[in-house]
Amino acid sequence: MYVCVCLCVRVHCCVPSLLPLSTHFSTCLPAMAAERVTSVIFSFQRWLNSTPIVPATTYGSSTLGANGFACKLFFAFLFSDTDVSVQFLKHVGLLESSILCWKCGSQMYWCIDNNRNDGFRWSCRRITTASACSAFTSVRHGLWFQQSNLTFMEVIFLTYNNVRRATSQTVQQEHQIDSATITDGAQFCRELMFNYVQGCSRKIVGPNKTVEIDESEFCQRKYNRSHTVKGQWVFGRIKHESGKHCPFRTEPPAR
Repeated sequence: MYVCVCLCVRVHCCVPSLLPLSTHFSTCLPAMAAERVTSVIFSFQRWLNSTPIVPATTYGSSTLGANGFACKLFFAFLFSDTDVSVQFLKHVGLLESSILCWKCGSQMYWCIDNNRNDGFRWSCRRITTASACSAFTSVRHGLWFQQSNLTFMEVIFLTYNNVRRATSQTVQQEHQIDSATITDGAQFCRELMFNYVQGCSRKIVGPNKTVEIDESEFCQRKYNRSHTVKGQWVFGRIKHESGKHCPFRTEPPAR
């Protein structure tokens, strides 16, 4: 799950209004995880820039975004090649590089399967004198893509647009994804980030500490319409001495 948050951070940092949030995520995420994702994005940016499909720009600037930071064009060019995009997803951990068979415990193999929307599946080829295991499973099992019928590219674009705070109308016009799917994707992204931030919350203790605090209420409309239902209050804290963000959730006092 933290890999998805890392990718969100790489996008957040390109949005000035979201820099405080991206700074907090960066302090919460394991340093090695954030650095690894940045390094993978940068290496694929360099590879794509060396191909003829990416047009040249002035002053040596990159069409694919700043080094290590993903933009929409980066993903567009990346997913123009299925094998390259699959390798990228494996490198950042959004797809597994290897798994064990759920039936016999042997190593499973990545196989082409044209009957599946993704075009691949995990298959077991274990053969013994007594029997043969022919178990198989989806390459999405237990991962970010599991609950969606969209393609890998569509899921990434939907995530990107959610992080960029693109309107539902904009997403529909650009990707022709129905509004219900857009709403579900946005809710899933919010829950992911909220749960991660909650897990990173920690106490600020000690004398002579200056802390700035603010509050927000997260809620949703009943049946996505009409009045809002009771939500969850989240308090954000910034420690002036270190600049660290320490959010936590609680119920506010009655007003």
